[in-house]
Parts: sequence; structure tokens; C-alpha cells
Amino acid sequence: MNRINEIFEKDKSLPIISEEDKIELMIEHFLSKGPPVIKNKRKDASRALKLIKSANDSFKLMRSMYLITIYTEAIMNAPIDSPELARGFASRSAALCNARLFEDSLKDIDRAMAIGYPDDLKGALYLRRAKNLLSLDPKMHPEVQEAIAEARRLMDKVDVCSEKKIDKALKKLQQKDSFSEPYKKWDSHKFLPPVPNDNPLIPRASGGIALNYNKEFGRHVIATRDIKAGETLIVARAYVSAVKVDKMAKFCWYCLQRTWASIPCNLCINVVFCSEECRDKAWNEYHDIECHFLTAIKIENVDPTDILSIKMTIKAFKEAGSLEKLKEKVDMLDSMTDKINSNFHKNVFDDTRYETVCIINRDKLNHKEAIADVARSVELLYYLIKSTKMFGKKIVNLQKPKNNQWVNFMLKLIFRHKEISHHAVELRVRKSEYHAPIRSYVLIPLYGFLNHSCDPNFHKMTSGDMNALISTRYIKKGEQIFMNYGSRFQMMDKWSRAAYLERHNFECHCIPCLKNWGPNSKLPSFMEQPLPNTAKEFLAVIALDACQHISKFYNENLNVDRREKPDSYFLDCINKFKGFLNFFGGIVSYPCQEIEDCKQALTDALKLVDDHSL
Repeated sequence: MNRINEIFEKDKSLPIISEEDKIELMIEHFLSKGPPVIKNKRKDASRALKLIKSANDSFKLMRSMYLITIYTEAIMNAPIDSPELARGFASRSAALCNARLFEDSLKDIDRAMAIGYPDDLKGALYLRRAKNLLSLDPKMHPEVQEAIAEARRLMDKVDVCSEKKIDKALKKLQQKDSFSEPYKKWDSHKFLPPVPNDNPLIPRASGGIALNYNKEFGRHVIATRDIKAGETLIVARAYVSAVKVDKMAKFCWYCLQRTWASIPCNLCINVVFCSEECRDKAWNEYHDIECHFLTAIKIENVDPTDILSIKMTIKAFKEAGSLEKLKEKVDMLDSMTDKINSNFHKNVFDDTRYETVCIINRDKLNHKEAIADVARSVELLYYLIKSTKMFGKKIVNLQKPKNNQWVNFMLKLIFRHKEISHHAVELRVRKSEYHAPIRSYVLIPLYGFLNHSCDPNFHKMTSGDMNALISTRYIKKGEQIFMNYGSRFQMMDKWSRAAYLERHNFECHCIPCLKNWGPNSKLPSFMEQPLPNTAKEFLAVIALDACQHISKFYNENLNVDRREKPDSYFLDCINKFKGFLNFFGGIVSYPCQEIEDCKQALTDALKLVDDHSL
């Protein structure tokens, strides 16, 4: 931002000049400074060995999960099908075994063997395979016996010291009490609700919602019927996503799932995948171009919106098939005045297509932030030009837009995608009550229609890059479906919320803001509503029952590992809170403290089963 301040000081007219003039000025500034020298950071056997040695030296001192990350970085750096890659997989299999991730350890052993592992080291791998298999199932299956036999056969290939270690390990395998229970991974995917299929206009969405537009709210989503608490509004996959740079060795670049036994990209050193399937899908959709871009640019200096905007650009280009057709599509979409149908393809809001993201409202940045995005768009286009063959002969060098219409078009498009990317949703990992670091970012087209409220009426449930919106209270027909883009009123006072939203040039007029509600606010009770006394008496009994269940839920889950509870426990809690909310919702008007308490409990129960607490 310092260089942007310098530019502002030199040219006071920047805030009022057109977008094209800003682009022209930023290109001139970029070229005058001298374009950066591209130093492609490629796979390097010596760097991989250095990382393996670092992890080996700390093997007994460092936690297994940290060791796994270091070995993964070594695997990312090792040339494909090289001895160093085999060694990386073999070494990581040991850390995975110690971490009780026995199935993952078996995967790495198989990979090391498939590449080719020295005979004098294979014995240890066969022993580890036997240990993994026995830890998963104590019965001596043929696979275990075969692994032990191979370990014995290879004992004559090793030195005396290694032979003694193998012999000792073989004897330990005979002790039934020497095996640990497998580490329990959390599988949030099994809690994802079924995909709705009753909306003819919005695939994978409930028939209870519709896209709408008016001057007051702009584009938004409304309920077309009463929606009960716990109903699934939509199940969607991100159009584009990005793993946070410091988490790239831990999460799959394609599906965003936590992965321990990951595989690397065959070319670049930046990303990992949970499976060959994800690696191939990413390559076909965007990574064949993105890979070279990430190799050319300094990954540590990359912002999430950089990655999202480049992925968006690549996917749009591939969908169109050429620059000419892409420009035709963008011009056509921009010319449409219908605020709803311009997002449709063949009369359907298909969130896998570019139409649904191209005209998402662009973030209202202040002048300096907008100029910074223009300047960064110039840099991103430069790296795309120099590292890929995406543009053929149409763009060979970065030059003034007046001299090349395609430079002008692509810069505007990347800048547009940068602004759209500011709408990406952060996915976090809840480490503790007050610590939830960001792990990844997703851009989901339908979210562009959801307006903000400090009191949202649904929960975003995540599993990898799959996202389900689940209603957290009874929503009446005609009500708007609201999302929270800052902080909920239960977490932050009005003035702090307003200050955050002001940075995005947004002023909130939701009920909590109008009534100045904050974390310590007490909402009106249903007892204050004009209901018959008999109804109030009956509701009071229900409210007491709900209060007891809520208290029990929080007491049972305070500092408790969720993996120790059966799936049925969470489903029972979720269904119980849904029941209370739907009972209240059919009689009582919201806002109401009793509904709010159940709504918060349902939200927290849903958080317990999704990726939020990985």
C-alpha cells in the first residue's frame, strides 16, 4: 500500500479518473519500475532432502502432526518419481504411523514401494505395514503374514544394527498390547443433508426459496413458503476456492478437505491433493494453467483474492473457449438490464457456470483499495502472460491498453474478478473458543444474492468445499434470507459492527442495529406478545423444557472431544432444537428471547458436526 500512497501523492486526480485511465496509469507505473524478473521455483531434490533431514533430526522431539507437515513439504519439492519422493513418502509413513493414522501410513508405504525403494530400507517399511494392518485389525490376516515374511527375507540386506532393530520390532508385533487405537478423524461429510431437488430454477436448492429484485434491497433471496427450522435451503460447491497460503500443505487444493497423506502436483511445489481424482479434476478445470502461474509468482506474497480472481479468469476462459467468445459473453451479460435473468443459463441459475459469478455485485472499495486492486491486476496479468500460453499471439507482452484491445479487456476482467473475490467467505478451523484461524476461502454464486444482517436466519455448514445453508429458525413466507458478512449481534456491539461494515461502504438497518442490540442484550419474551393466556401457559412449559435441554447440551460439550460421542447424539440434539424452534415459530413472532436461545443452540450443534471444528 506504500507505493499506492506514493502514486496518490503524485496524482491527486486518481479518485475521479475513469477505470480505463486508472489501468493506463498503473501499467505506466508498472513498466517504469521495470517488470520483475521471473524466477520459477521448481522441484528440487536437494531441497526435498534437506526438509526430510530436518524432520528426521527432530523425529523424537517434535509432535507427529508437525513432522507430517514438514515431510509433506519435502514431498511437494521432490521431483516426480524420484528416489527423494519415495524417501519422502516412506519417512512420512513413519510419522503417520506414530500419529495413529494407520490407513494413511499404508498409502504412503504403497507409494514409496511403487516408485522404488532400496532393498536395505524396505524391511522397515514392511514392518510398518504389518504394524498398521494389525493396529487396524488385530487378526493375523494373510497381508500381515506376507509383510512380516518380506521383512524377514530382507534382513540379510541390512547391517547388523538395522538387523537387530528389525528383529526387535518383529518380536514386538507378537505382543497384542503393543498396538494403539487408530486416530479418529472427523467425517463431516456424513452430516451433510440430502441435496434438495424441488426448485426448477435453482439446481440443488429448496423449492422454498426464490431469487428476487427490487430497488430497496437489490438482488436478494426470499422465502416462497413458510420454511421450518432445520430445512436445507441449498447444497452448493464453491465456483472457485483457495487454501490459505500457510495451510497449503494441509488441505486439498481442489476439495479443501483436511489431508494427511496428500499427493503433490506433478509440476509445481505449491499445492497438494487428497487423491489422484482431485488432482486430475483440478488439472482439467484450471490447474493446468494456474500451475505455471503459481510457479512464476512468489506464492508467499499472494493474496487469497489473487488466487480466486485468477482461477475465475481461467475457468471463464476455458468455458468460453477463446478470448473472442469470452469478450462476447461478458459484453452480453453487461448489456442485460434484467437483474435476475442475466445470471441464468437456459432459464436456470446454474452455479457451475460463469454467468452466475460474472455479475455478482463488485465490492465497494475506497479509492486507495480500488487503485491497489488495479495495480495488482496489472501484476497478475503480467505473470499470466509470461508464465502461460493462455493468450497465444493476442497478448505477448504487457503494453498500453490503447495499443492492444485484449490487454485492456483482460485487465478489466481480472480487476473485476478481484473485486468480486472480496465477497469470498472465509472458512475457519475452531481451535478454541477465541481462536479460529482461517483455512480457506470459497466463492459461492448464490451468496452474491444474500443480503447482510447482524442476525442471520441460517447456518453455513461446510464439509471441504461443499456448503449447505440450513435454516436456524422458522422463516415466514415472504421473509428475506439473510447472511452475516461481519459479526453477529450476539458477538459484537452495534458500534463495532458498524465500524467494520463501514470499511465496505455498508450501513446496516437490521433489527439488532435499529434496536442497538449487542452481546448483553435481552430480547423480548413471548410473554410480552399479544397471545391468549392459555397459549402463554402452555408455551411456558415448552420453554422450560427447551431451557433444560439447552443447558444439558452445553454442559455435555464443554471441553469434550466430539469424536468420543456417537453420531446419533448430535443428530438427536439437532432434531430436538429444530422441534422447539418449529413449535415456537408456528405461534410466536420473532424476535423473541426463547427462540433466540434455541436458535443459538441449533447453530452451535450444527457447528459441532461441520468442518468448523476440525
